[in-house]
Amino acid sequence: MKRCVVVCFALLSASVAAAGGDILFSIDDFEDAKRSGERWVDESAAANKLSWEIVDGRGKGSKGMKIVFPKNAKGGISLSRYLEESEQWPAEGKVVRFWVKADRVTQIRIKVNELRGGKHSTFEGFSANVDAGTEWKEIRLPLSSFAYLWGHGGGNKTLDPTRIGQLSIEQVNIAEPVTLTVDDMVVSKD
Repeated sequence: MKRCVVVCFALLSASVAAAGGDILFSIDDFEDAKRSGERWVDESAAANKLSWEIVDGRGKGSKGMKIVFPKNAKGGISLSRYLEESEQWPAEGKVVRFWVKADRVTQIRIKVNELRGGKHSTFEGFSANVDAGTEWKEIRLPLSSFAYLWGHGGGNKTLDPTRIGQLSIEQVNIAEPVTLTVDDMVVSKD
């Protein structure tokens, strides 16, 4: 009996790991429409603003977030989620994972900004572009793929997960409108 318990526990542990057991932090699963709606902020610096709403997600009974990026001539268009004071990006959280689909083949940009700890002069931003298509696709974006984007001059141009305080989703080509649906945004070990 003892041997069966050990073997069964090992099999259960392996199946949990295979099903996403390495998830360390949920950025947003979009299941609570009110909470998700309050978490995300339009930080667009463009004439035509984006819109977002909670819609059906990738699974039966699942919710996701639809983001409509309009056409613009200039300015950045981004939807941001600031971590709350009680939340902390895990130090071992090395991958941003989420599901995405678009109304056409496009590229989107994911940005993370160091906004925690230290002085404002050391805050820095990093970004990575990913492809999205018309079918659901899981994105696994290692933090090592994020490139230095901006800083206030006092930083070290090295992404420190423990200082991440903001994640943004952006439209890469602002001259072309696109509609995205994202689901199950998490941070994982790998």
